[in-house]
Amino acid sequence: MGHLRQCPKITKNTLILFLKPFLPTNFPISNNKKNFETININKMNTLNLTHIYHICTLILVMMLGYTGMAKLVDFKGFRSAVLNQPFPSEWGERIAVGVPAAELLLVGLLLFDSTRLAGLVGSLVLMTAFTVYVGLIWIGAFERTPCGCAGILDALGWGEHLAVNLVFVGISVVGIYVYRK
Repeated sequence: MGHLRQCPKITKNTLILFLKPFLPTNFPISNNKKNFETININKMNTLNLTHIYHICTLILVMMLGYTGMAKLVDFKGFRSAVLNQPFPSEWGERIAVGVPAAELLLVGLLLFDSTRLAGLVGSLVLMTAFTVYVGLIWIGAFERTPCGCAGILDALGWGEHLAVNLVFVGISVVGIYVYRK
């Protein structure tokens, strides 16, 4: 079992500054100087489809951005973990470069309205591929169980990892569904 990585502390102010560009312009944020732009949920009677769409996009951007950058920061460790997976080494070399590149490309696509649908579909495809692979590991389809290469998910078992991946597949599906509404 891997070790848990220490995450940097994120203050409320930093989080609001990060989230603000992704929130719709009509999202209720107060400008109270004491509380520095806290989200005023009381003004939001219903969570409309635009909010759901932006929340799905934001969650995917944060997840893909974090995992893509984490793989690049510890590329040596990620590459080693990928080469330990039950497929040919030639594939492993390509996957070690391709996965973080794909994750960061998807972040770029998700950031812009004109390419967001492509980013959502790409996120669905990538997360579905990850989910199928984790599912195969979980049911014992391979002769040996490979070590994880999921960063903060290293502490989870394969069943829990499968559940987390299914949540992100669901978020991608909801984002695409709401986009088409």
